[in-house]
This record gives sequence, C-alpha cells and structure tokens, in this order.
Amino acid sequence: MDWRDRAMTMMDRLRFSLALLGIASLLPSLAGESPSLIPETVLSAARDYLATTDKEERDRLAALFHTSSFDPVQTVRALRPHPVTDVAPGYHKSEHFLVPELRKRHPDDLLYYVVPESYTAKQPVPLAVVMHGGAKGTERTMAHWYMRPDPKGSGLGKAFMDTGMIGVGPSAPISTKRWERWCLPEADDYLRDVIIEMQSRFNIDPDRVFLLGHSMGGFGAYQAVQVQPDRFAAVLVHAGSWYTAYWPVIRGTPLWVVHGVHDSEPGGRPHYTDIAFARLTGKLLTKQGIVHEVQEHQGQHSLPNGMPVIREFIARMPELRRDPFQPRAVVASPRGWRTGDMRDAPHNRWLSIVETTPGKLTYDTTKHEGAKQFWGMPRENWGDWALKHVRKERPGAMVDATNLGGNRFEATTHNVRRFAIWLHPRMVNFSKPVQVTVNGAPALEQRVQPSIVTALDSYERRRDWGLIYPAKIEVLVAVPVPGEEHH
Repeated sequence: MDWRDRAMTMMDRLRFSLALLGIASLLPSLAGESPSLIPETVLSAARDYLATTDKEERDRLAALFHTSSFDPVQTVRALRPHPVTDVAPGYHKSEHFLVPELRKRHPDDLLYYVVPESYTAKQPVPLAVVMHGGAKGTERTMAHWYMRPDPKGSGLGKAFMDTGMIGVGPSAPISTKRWERWCLPEADDYLRDVIIEMQSRFNIDPDRVFLLGHSMGGFGAYQAVQVQPDRFAAVLVHAGSWYTAYWPVIRGTPLWVVHGVHDSEPGGRPHYTDIAFARLTGKLLTKQGIVHEVQEHQGQHSLPNGMPVIREFIARMPELRRDPFQPRAVVASPRGWRTGDMRDAPHNRWLSIVETTPGKLTYDTTKHEGAKQFWGMPRENWGDWALKHVRKERPGAMVDATNLGGNRFEATTHNVRRFAIWLHPRMVNFSKPVQVTVNGAPALEQRVQPSIVTALDSYERRRDWGLIYPAKIEVLVAVPVPGEEHH
C-alpha cells in the first residue's frame, strides 16, 4: 500500500467517524431510533463486514464501529430488506429465486406462493413455508398441488389467503438416492434461503414465520423443529414420523401434530407413518412440559383428510409470535431426525455451544418391531408390527439455561467446556454485571456492553433478522474432578 492508498484509508476512516458522530451529537440517546436514522455510511460498512471473510478486513471495520453510539440492534435491523412494491394478490407459480446468491445456489428450485388480497408492503405479515410430500422421484412441480388456491389444490393455499398470510411451497432438494429429501443436510440451509428470498419480496414479520410439512415434508418438519426450532413461531406436522430426537431443544416453539387414525391400512399403506408416531410424540412432550398439540382425525394419509383440523391451526397462526428472549433455552448438538443424519447444531435462540468435551447424551429414539414393512407386503406383516420407544446414549453435548431475572442466569451443562450467552436489553440491564451459575457453582460475573460488531455476529450465525443480540458473554465450564459425577 503506497502513501496515496494510506491517505485514502485515513480519509475513509474520517468520513466514517464523522457519520457516526454527526447524529449522535444531536441525539443524547438513540436506543429507540428508527432504522432510517442510521447513516448510509454506517450501513455500508456493516454490509461490508457481513460480506467479507477476511479477518484483517473485519478487524479494520470492527475498529471503526467502536466509535459508534448508534443502537446496535437498530443498526443491524436497518440492513434488513424493506420491499416497498405491492405484489399482485393471488397465486404465483413456478417462480425462481431472485436474490442473486440464492439463484446461483438454487438454479433449478421452484417457488409456488399465494398473496392475500389484504397484503400491502406497508404492513408486516406472517409467512408459512410448506414442505410437500413425495419420494426421491417426485417431480419439482409437486408444490403446485399443495399451494394452488383453486378446488383442484390441497386447500392450503386458500387457507393462507383467507387468513391474510403469505404462503410458499418450495420444491424439495434433489436427491437421486434418498427419498426423505427434506431431511437431507442441505435442507436446513435451503429452508433458511427460502425465508430470505420471501423476505426480499415481501414485508415479512421475522417473528411470525411458520413451517408445515406433510408426509415426506412431515419427516422434514420433525427434522427442522429439532435442528432449527428458533427459526419458527410454530411447526405443524401432518402424517410424518421421526427416529431420533432431543425434545428439550424445541421448548418455546409450539409443535402441532395432525395425524390420521387410519394412516396405515391392512393390505394398503405400511406403518411408515403410523398414528403411533404422533401419539408417542404427544406422550413424550407432555411428560417434559413442552407446549404442543396432537389432533387426530378419522381419515387416512392424504393431506385433504387432515385439512379441517389444519385450517383451524392456520387460523391461529397470525396471532402467534416467536419469542427470541424467552427465559429458558436449551441447545444440544448434534441433532437430527435419525442417527445417520444427525449434524452439528450449536445454536438455539440466545445460546451457543462453543467447545465440547467427550461424552454421551441421552436421546429419544423410535424402533420398528415385528415383521418387515414394505409396499405390497402380506397382510399378516401389517398386523405383526409395533413402535417401540428407546432411550439411547450417543455422543453429544447440551446446555440448559434459564434467565432468572436481575441479570442472573443459571445453566446445566453436559459435555460442554465453553458456551456463549447472547444478550439483549430485554434480557439484562447492561449497566450492571451479569452473573452466571453453572452446574450449581458460580462461574462468571462481569459487565458487558452492546456493540454493532456483536449484533452483526449474532445475525450472521443464524441469518435471521429476529435473532439479533448486541452483546455476548462466553462461559468457561469448570472441569469435573476425576471420579466425580458430572451432572
């Protein structure tokens, strides 16, 4: 870098600092400012921070933000897309992704969505994401039947429009070998990208995003509520099933299960998605005090059989909101719908697992017992079947933390060396120290200050505009004494 480059860098720094201080000198407190008051110079630097992975460049930008007195949460929220164009109401089919990086990542994926008559870009609305059913050979246009609001559709599209919601049905990730495409590892980021795409088109309330899945999509809904429960205000499963779960992580995300009593039929459908899965789910969640509802109907596997009950749930969605600051949060890793598909999932709301230690965690699992199930099997195979619940230990780590109020937190950990608590003004008073007790012993007491950099980092870990935390503390867990039981 020659002297001219250095001079330009110094000039950029001066301009940036003046932008940071200009409005701050006029307003003594910007805690409640409108995002529109954040200067474009500051927002541009924030975008640059998120766009680069170069450590030196990030450090340079972080140093600039240290002089800022702008509210970190409002600064990050000002980066959120704010579509101002009203979209024609009705049904939009076979749409491709428009956000450039998403179009590049998903060039062949299609979106089918409905826009209610009441939609206006001035008013944030709820979003419902629908995962369609089918197997590995299911065509990319399958979501059309789910979302079309006419009498030839499933009924979902019309229900969303009648309720005043945006509803979108994406095509499932492609796989030539796996039928459970919504449970593939790439499905986690794909769902996130679908939400980001819809937020670029519509004024979506980030705290009112819902997920619905039927059949293969029901498997995916059980998967998603495990791996990313903090992304949704509620999750609805119809005619799905699961094989591995760590249910405490969904605390705070209502799970609605709708299932037909006659989902499996002698001489017809095997027990792959038997009503027993729904009943076991309800039993386990009731035992753990986790908010859920299980509604049975007298129909079979197809979605229209469950629509009368599903419509009742959809009607309740607009009034339900995600709480990013709920007093209790649980994070466990790995998570996934079955053992072979479990993956690292270190984040949940305001908790992150930073470093683990060797050890095992106890998961809930299901097991098919009796005769082998397959299409076209003898009728006697259908009768010789049962679903068994088994508690199994597998490598894993967990943090269960509670905000007690008064800047006090308590946590129970298992196989965790370090974890992070992300903080927001609605959780703590930043003028006082934060105290953390871990496994019954005092672990930390320190004062922490909000920053734009931390708020940007909190967005980046989930890419969710509703999960913004401007401060963070990392807690080091004491190493247990050899031979002493670790609780």
